[in-house]
Amino acid sequence: MSQREVSEVEEFDGCEGEGEEDTLALLQEVLLEAVSLEEHAVSLEEDLKQVKSSLRAMKEQRIPELMASLRMEQMTWNGWSITIKDFVSGGLPKEGEKKTAAINWLKDNDGGSLIKTEVKVNFGRGEEDRASEVAKRLEDLGFTPSSNMTVHPSTLQAFARERLRSGESIDAETLGLYIGRVAKFSKKQEG
Repeated sequence: MSQREVSEVEEFDGCEGEGEEDTLALLQEVLLEAVSLEEHAVSLEEDLKQVKSSLRAMKEQRIPELMASLRMEQMTWNGWSITIKDFVSGGLPKEGEKKTAAINWLKDNDGGSLIKTEVKVNFGRGEEDRASEVAKRLEDLGFTPSSNMTVHPSTLQAFARERLRSGESIDAETLGLYIGRVAKFSKKQEG
């Protein structure tokens, strides 16, 4: 901390007396350590992000490719069990034609039961009674509710995994899914 910053702290605190100088010196030491720890934490987070990205590429691409070329689905190496598994990630497109296409694909391919429909009408403050009435007779009262069809991402992913396991086709692009293979690692128990 520069002398100017120390002066600003003294002005701010209105420090007077002999004990305050020791307290200010201690504060400066603690602040220096805190800033150092903050910078170290940021650096570690950046390093961790890079390590996780590299590991993900190995687990989702390189290892499955190499093991596939060796016609291997599972192996033990250096105390680790490595198994190649299918994985599905992603979810329905959020809006527009792509979402409509995904919903239609599900309806046409035995996935209609996954779809949930939400009907929503907004009311102002104090209109609770009116909201109850409208819930009973939406169209008769002239309201135009918004309607939203969706499938929870976990439900969609489970549906896709089951279809893949049973050998059925899946239109991953239409459904907004990414399908791949991933290496799962587990430490072998010594015993």
